Amino acid sequence: MNSSPKYIVSSTLTGVDEWKNSHLNTGNDIVGPIRDLKSQPGDSINAGGSITLVQWLMRNGLLDELHLQVNPVVGTGRTLAGGEKIPLAPAASHTFANGVIEAHYTLQAD
Repeated sequence: MNSSPKYIVSSTLTGVDEWKNSHLNTGNDIVGPIRDLKSQPGDSINAGGSITLVQWLMRNGLLDELHLQVNPVVGTGRTLAGGEKIPLAPAASHTFANGVIEAHYTLQAD
């Protein structure tokens, strides 16, 4: 993991010096840098742990697919699409022994 480049989008961090091969973007205009990153050859870009970032990526057309893990817990929470209709096409799914379901979707053009 340390050798992989990491591009961190944050509104609170002031530095990422302790994380090897990391680049911090705290600006208001991050669409351009993310589009540039997506246009480069290489592996997939993964965004983990931030529903706010995933919602923003979807709204700006920067997300190509979703890998969601659905945990068997009932409760309240935030909706992933934030009330917007996001067209998804199922690509694959897998159920783990502990009941967690991983669902893979591709995002469809409007």
